[in-house]
Amino acid sequence: MGALLKLIVLASLVWLVISFIRRLGSPAGPHRDEPAVTPMHPCRYCGVHVAEPDCTCWQGRYFCCTAHRDAWLKDQP
Repeated sequence: MGALLKLIVLASLVWLVISFIRRLGSPAGPHRDEPAVTPMHPCRYCGVHVAEPDCTCWQGRYFCCTAHRDAWLKDQP
C-alpha cells in the first residue's frame, strides 16, 4: 500500500511541474486571443449598422454609402 501512495504522490508532482512549465511558456493574460472591437454606427437614412471604417461620415452623421448621404441631404429642409 505504501508503494501505491508513493506512486500517486510522484505522479502528482510530475503533473504539477509540467503544468508550471507550460504556464511559463504561454503568453500572459486572458485577452491574448480576443479580436479587436470595431465601433458600429447606424445609417441615418436606412438604419443599417455599418463598421466605422466602412461608413461615410458627414458632420458627425454616419451613412452606409454616399448615395444614402445624398438622399438624406436632399430630404432635409
